[in-house]
Amino acid sequence: MTTTTQRTSAKKAFILISLVALIAGLALTCGAREAHASSVWVCNIKTAKGAMAHSTTQAKRMNLDSSSYTVYPSGDKSGRTDFKALHLVMNKCTTWGQRWDHRNKKITVRLVPGKTYYINQTLKLYNNITFIGTGATLRQVANGKGVFINALYKSSSDNVGSVRKIGGYKRGHNFVIKGGKYVTTGKPGSTSRSKNGWRFGYSTFLFMHCNKIRIKDVTITNNYNGHSIELAGCANTRIERCTFNGTYRGDSTNEVIQLDTTKNSSCSPQGAPWDGTTTRTTLIDRCKFYVTNCPKGVGTNNMSTKGYYRVKVTNSTFKVKKYAVALYKVTRGGATGNKIIRGKVLTVKSPKAVLGKTEKKHRA
Repeated sequence: MTTTTQRTSAKKAFILISLVALIAGLALTCGAREAHASSVWVCNIKTAKGAMAHSTTQAKRMNLDSSSYTVYPSGDKSGRTDFKALHLVMNKCTTWGQRWDHRNKKITVRLVPGKTYYINQTLKLYNNITFIGTGATLRQVANGKGVFINALYKSSSDNVGSVRKIGGYKRGHNFVIKGGKYVTTGKPGSTSRSKNGWRFGYSTFLFMHCNKIRIKDVTITNNYNGHSIELAGCANTRIERCTFNGTYRGDSTNEVIQLDTTKNSSCSPQGAPWDGTTTRTTLIDRCKFYVTNCPKGVGTNNMSTKGYYRVKVTNSTFKVKKYAVALYKVTRGGATGNKIIRGKVLTVKSPKAVLGKTEKKHRA
């Protein structure tokens, strides 16, 4: 015989189940309405098709097949959670032919304006990726580490088999980084070895053997014994309206932006194969260099045997320690229209380098 208490309990259970079903239905409806937004949340990840995951572990089982993702911050200041979410989107959204290559697929990863993200490892950039950080801050919390590196570097887990032999400008292409503030600790890693009285440093953005890079409207803060941006054996790069500030500690020969060669491991430790590929066709325009204790603003590495072709530094402002612009072995290029608050302009073995009036006035 069913008692009154049992009937009441059953009725309450039915009401509770109905409420849960109603809430779940509303969530799915909202997910469907937002499906076109291609959103991805840290620890609450949603694909363009509305599928939900509440952890990066669950997300790994999902088919991340959209072309645009927004990653929301976790608030985890250890850097582990945000790094996992960003790496998941940037690494898994590929057409798997070769793991490092998006083939013809282009993806966009967005940060949320006004938010701060924390990472504890360097993010790999795969081909055909646009990273938009406008209005957001991305902090590297680990000492001795940068923010971005193209996926095919010497010790990368992607650099295996026949891929290791790829050289020239073919180890990465079509990178766009637009907007955002990128902050590193400005301190060496605990396992770094000594070099000229300093420990080995890092480059905040590092590209090697790459083609078609565009960096625009970003702010890069702090560096230790390296460069804010390093281009080693890269072609067709545009760096526009960027600001460089904060502290620098390190060797007296380093630059905020270095144009380098992949001649050997001394020039580019992670730039294998060391085939002598040089950096060419580079425009640095309307940038602000306010790293007052960094030796150089923009410079080319004098170790290159082939020299550098079509390097232009224009309409930028410099306040650095020694050289605003240092051009070694530059063919077709120069520095014009710049404002130099502090620093000299140096040209070595660059007889055809074009200098403007201000640059000639500050010539070393």
